[in-house]
Amino acid sequence: MDTKTKKDREYPRINPYAKDAKRMRVRKCTSPGLDLSSFPNFHKSGSIIGMKDLYYGKGALLVKKGNYIYNVTSKPKIYYQHAV
Repeated sequence: MDTKTKKDREYPRINPYAKDAKRMRVRKCTSPGLDLSSFPNFHKSGSIIGMKDLYYGKGALLVKKGNYIYNVTSKPKIYYQHAV
């Protein structure tokens, strides 16, 4: 019997540079107190596709908060639990 809840579940590591990586959409952060300042970011007016192609990889997990878009691929829990 699996006693882990969805909250306790570990999310798989994502390789955004893999050839078969699926392009993930940008999600909007729903947690106002969440500090994303330690993650790589760019302004919302920047090119999402360009940043993925040049720097982050096609399968990068991006979260928009305020005027910035953050690459949270290293912490997939943020993408799946704190963003819609």
